[in-house]
Amino acid sequence: MNMDLNLNTSGNLSNAAVKMASTLNAKKKGSSNSSFDKMKQSSAKKIASNFSPVLELIKLATATSESQVKNIIRNLDRKIGTLKQAGGYEATIKKMKKIVKKGNEKIEKLEKEEEIKKTAKKAEEEKRIKESREMKKALENRKLRRKSKEINDIKNADSVTAIDGEDSALSSPSEIELSLFGQDFSVSADASSDISMIDLEL
Repeated sequence: MNMDLNLNTSGNLSNAAVKMASTLNAKKKGSSNSSFDKMKQSSAKKIASNFSPVLELIKLATATSESQVKNIIRNLDRKIGTLKQAGGYEATIKKMKKIVKKGNEKIEKLEKEEEIKKTAKKAEEEKRIKESREMKKALENRKLRRKSKEINDIKNADSVTAIDGEDSALSSPSEIELSLFGQDFSVSADASSDISMIDLEL
């Protein structure tokens, strides 16, 4: 009988220990999830508060290669993923997606420009001088149109990224100082002449 009592007592203690361990693990897991959620919310809040359509469009405008544009798009995609996980940032996500779309459009234009450049070079090598000159002129005009459109997008950043039901009145800071790709740009939201001075190399 004493043996049975000991076995029952041992079994009860064992069960109690298992339950206690399970409870502690559950609490620990809950605490870990809570901490992760707080970090996720904090990161999303920071991303949303720091997001500026003007700055992102300037980055796109000053990108001179497909790889630079793709880096901008990847960075925005990562931010969109963080905001989606946190939830509650639908408006900012839509704005970011519009800029991503602009980036993809620029990649297509850069690819076409590169194609024309190669064709013009081939024509020059084959002594088709007039044809080569015409292609180079067409390429220059194409680049000027693209860059003009990019500058116009910057000047009208809030309209470019506006979503349904939102007031698209310009809300950007009066002056933005930033350094991109090793160059300094001073962009005034009040003066189009300042924006037109952005250095966009052909």
